[in-house]
Amino acid sequence: MVDDSGAPGRRTLFQQGVDGVLSRPRTLWALAALAMALDVAITGLGLSIGLAERNPLADATIDAVGLFGAGVVLKGGALAVGYAGWRLLPRFVPGTASLRNLVPLGVALPSWIAVGINTGLVLSVI
Repeated sequence: MVDDSGAPGRRTLFQQGVDGVLSRPRTLWALAALAMALDVAITGLGLSIGLAERNPLADATIDAVGLFGAGVVLKGGALAVGYAGWRLLPRFVPGTASLRNLVPLGVALPSWIAVGINTGLVLSVI
């Protein structure tokens, strides 16, 4: 009997692609930082055209230290915590060294979602 579904080959190709992306931590951290920078920039654009910040912590921080300062404090803090976790994960949880590159993806994902939502809001107002 022959399995002609091709599923194992596709899964292997997909897995190779995932492994390739996850083997580039600098790229993953750069994508996380880019997402956060875009989030701050688009938030600033939205605020300048009359939209409001809905996150109470971000709103209070922007009021206290300005948009740039809030970006440095909040996004920089998130990057620092994520990076510390990325560095320490293999030490505290043995056997997870191969999974640690999921950390920058977890840090970046919320910001990429925010970039998408904020871009949609800004485009709907312009």
